[in-house]
Amino acid sequence: MKEKVKRFFLEKRELLVFLGVLAVIFATVISVVSIAMNSTTVAGGDPVTSSETGMLLPSSTKENGSEQGANASTDVGITPTVISLPVSGDDYIIVRSFFDTSKTTEELASAIINTGSYYVESKGVSYSKEDNQSFEVKSIYSGNVESIIYDEANGYTVTIDHGDGLKSVYKSLSEVMVEAQDEVTSVSVIGMAGTRVFDTSAGVHVHVEVMLNETYLDLATLVGKEIEEVASMK
Repeated sequence: MKEKVKRFFLEKRELLVFLGVLAVIFATVISVVSIAMNSTTVAGGDPVTSSETGMLLPSSTKENGSEQGANASTDVGITPTVISLPVSGDDYIIVRSFFDTSKTTEELASAIINTGSYYVESKGVSYSKEDNQSFEVKSIYSGNVESIIYDEANGYTVTIDHGDGLKSVYKSLSEVMVEAQDEVTSVSVIGMAGTRVFDTSAGVHVHVEVMLNETYLDLATLVGKEIEEVASMK
């Protein structure tokens, strides 16, 4: 009888030990899961940290999404996907237009350059400011700076390759802010407008020529167009 009682208590003790081990394992699993959930962050954002404990806290996807949308709508660095003007603001004037025989006599008058010793047809468009002061010149589209040269007749000349046979050339720059092989966008300032001996009557200006497979195009008719549309022109 004593042996049976002793065996009974031994079996009960082993059962209690087993249950205790299970309880410890269960508590450990719960703790790991809880830590993992607290460390979760929203994709594209930084973990939110409690100021009191320093522990990572879960973020609200909706709130983060709203903040990102607000930032995107006010981002002034967004690069346009169309051909842009090489000048900023609306106080610019065109002092030299692109020579095209389909234009009126009055329009052609501003498309002839008097170099001082002979007359030549304008192969680009010259932009100036109403106050005739120097201004920042921007690339009309993204691309790579192909070359930078200087001569007394035209000042600094920057050529940008936009791909697909399209290039733009910027003349009459008094200062250059890029280097050869630099990547630029249509929000990149490539230089400052100046004067050039080749066209003194234009004052302070930038003369921009656009070429598609070595054929000159009128920039004034390209502004606002998709690059694919321009590249498909003949």
